[in-house]
This record gives sequence, structure tokens and C-alpha cells, in this order.
Amino acid sequence: MSLSTHRRSGIVTAVTAVIAVALTGCGGAAPAEKPTGAPASSAAPATATASASTASASTTSASRTPGPTTTMGQLCGRPDVEAKRDVLAGPEGGQLTMFSVGSGPTVALLLHQTGRSASCGWWPYANHLAASGVRAVMLDLCGYGASTCDVNRPWAHDYPAQVALAATRLRADGAQRLTLVGASLGGTVASLSAAPAKADAVVNLSGFGYGTMVTGPALATLTIPVLGAGSHNEEGDSAQLEREIAASASPTKRFVWAELGHGWNLVLDGPMPDSPLTPLGRVVIGWVKGDYAAT
Repeated sequence: MSLSTHRRSGIVTAVTAVIAVALTGCGGAAPAEKPTGAPASSAAPATATASASTASASTTSASRTPGPTTTMGQLCGRPDVEAKRDVLAGPEGGQLTMFSVGSGPTVALLLHQTGRSASCGWWPYANHLAASGVRAVMLDLCGYGASTCDVNRPWAHDYPAQVALAATRLRADGAQRLTLVGASLGGTVASLSAAPAKADAVVNLSGFGYGTMVTGPALATLTIPVLGAGSHNEEGDSAQLEREIAASASPTKRFVWAELGHGWNLVLDGPMPDSPLTPLGRVVIGWVKGDYAAT
């Protein structure tokens, strides 16, 4: 069993206010602005664990409408490279949009923070993953980005069911190894979705819970490898997540501390698309590829 590590320096540099322009959103509170189609209430979905509806949705044979190759620069800014767009049709009229870059059987399913940027916040890091031989897939949850869902129907608020639907499609497309990587809200969702999505590993970056969704009970039962991270400017929340990961049933678990930052800001050393990886950013890539001793 690997023990949680306590790193107090060298993980990230100071995060400037510029980041808020390009990579808005955090999961500790409801978003200040909601994208078109987001739930009228800022409260998180009531589904906090993998319920019966989640389990059934995870096995739903949803149809897929392949989209055109999209220049992500038009959506997210640099790097202006092509990404594959897929639209997944779920129950109750919901449609989820995924963007992917890179190829191969090793897949990272990236779950976003709150805010209008949705999956665009992951775009710079997704290209680092692709360069390392990983297929990076950015999923817009219901109410965010390009996904469209009827907010008056329960499925629109069942994030674990949505992640499970995406995971089922990725497995059908050849994913042999699938890791959920979530930032803030996405970190919470990744923790709750790991079991119904049948993930091989999970990474939670600053996912301290969101509304009625809490991470402790889900993390406690996971037996797959679990990586968590938080920063000293969120000392209390990060310490709680560290304790939850330490209490997980997983024999392979680790927590990494950063000085500053939140969510996806922890993995890149700066706000620009060509910003280099932080040490944690390299650790996450290793985790995605099954190297749990990566430093």
C-alpha cells in the first residue's frame, strides 16, 4: 500500500489572475454564471452516489452521432489543432458532447470545473496527454459547453450516469485502459463515477464535494488506484480530501500537496497553452498510463 505523500513545495508556481480569464470555474461553489441550458437552481444534483438509475444508464446502448473534425482553436484558443467531436445520445433526450485528441488504447476522460469554459479548460493539458501517447477525451457534462439536456429531467442532473455513458462508448471504441481525471467539480464527479464507469484509475484534483455531492463514501469503497491533489491555499478542504483518500479501500493511493492553485491549474506551470507541465502534471500522466510510482 502506498502512503499519501505530503509535498509542500515545487508542485506549482503562483497562479495569476490571468488564469481566471482562460480557465474559469471551480467546484467548491455554484458557478457565478451558468451556460445556456444549465439547471435553473445552482444546487448540485441530488444524485450523490451510484444509484439504480446510474447503474441502468451506464449500460444504456446510446447511439452516437460522429461529428466533424473540429478545429479546437475556434472553440478554446491555442493550440489550434484538430480534435474529434462525438455526440452521445442518452436517455430523456439528453445529448453529451465529447472532444478527443490523440489516439491509442490508453484513455484519460477529463471532467471539467464549473463555468462557461467547460472542457476548454482542459484543452492545454489534453495536448500534453496526447503528446505522451494518451487519448485525451474532454466531456461536457449536462448544462455545460456543447452538451444539451432537458434540465427538468433527472438524467440531466445525474453526473455519474453521464460519465458512465461516455465510458461505455469509449470502451466500445477500443479503450483498454480508462482513467477518470477531474478538476474541482469534475474531481468530485470523478470520485463518484469511478465505480459505475468501471474505470481503471481515478484522479481527483481539488474535488472537495459540490452541493449535496460528497466524496468520502465513494472514495472509501474504491479498490482501483486513487490519486488526489490539493493546495495549501485551500488547506482545510485539501486536508479533508487527503484523509478521505487515506481511508480508501484501494491498496494504491496517493495524495500530492501543492503550494497554490486549484483544479486544472495544478497541472500546468502557467496560464498559457504552451505552459510546461508541473511535477504534478507529470505524475497525473504517469497515473493515467499505469505508472503509479511516477514523480
